[in-house]
Amino acid sequence: MKPIEKDFPIEHVNEIAEREAHAKEKYRPVLFIHKWWARRLGSVFRTIVLYTLVDENTKVLDERTGKWRKITEEELENPWLLYLKDVDFGDKVVLDPMMGGGTTVVEALRTGCKVVAQDLNPVAWFLV
Repeated sequence: MKPIEKDFPIEHVNEIAEREAHAKEKYRPVLFIHKWWARRLGSVFRTIVLYTLVDENTKVLDERTGKWRKITEEELENPWLLYLKDVDFGDKVVLDPMMGGGTTVVEALRTGCKVVAQDLNPVAWFLV
């Protein structure tokens, strides 16, 4: 059973998402180059990706040694511990058939996933 099927850290995500929502008024990442009406927050998608794709083959960058290591049993049980770490899902593929502003694409790429994305709007597809 995947962690997302057992639990989701909604309190933690809400706390980060609220700060992220206010920060986007001042800081505009490159994916904000085009207007998208239903833009989603990266913090929410990063958590969804972590809780959906984490398994015993997931690798984490050890900050002390600078080398990749397998996740611990504790991290596997509580993926929230991985939220601020560099994670590599390696061989996982994320499909987003309606990518819109590209939040799913960016967050999946940050975790080392391969991404397949498209959109009906050619402007969104071209810019992302």
